Amino acid sequence: MAVWKSMDWANIDSFRVRNIYAEFSGAVKSASSKKDLRGFIEKMCARMGIRSISGKYAQMAERILATNDCEVLRILRNETQFVIILLRLEIDAEKEINA
Repeated sequence: MAVWKSMDWANIDSFRVRNIYAEFSGAVKSASSKKDLRGFIEKMCARMGIRSISGKYAQMAERILATNDCEVLRILRNETQFVIILLRLEIDAEKEINA
């Protein structure tokens, strides 16, 4: 979520927005091959065009880095579609709260 929230939506064209979940899913799958979560987050940021994660999202990323690397990376690698569904549910819930 920290990577998703750090994306510069103002500079993402409409074609990319239409395919953003597929792009993000591919980035998760690719980045999950890294040996640790720090590498995962760095590769995700590079793939999604994010220069840095800041503010409360940086704190979120730090909490993620404090978890069990192997287990989280295994879940990201093997359950990518489930992770994307959870992300979409979180985004939809935020939209409802802000509506």
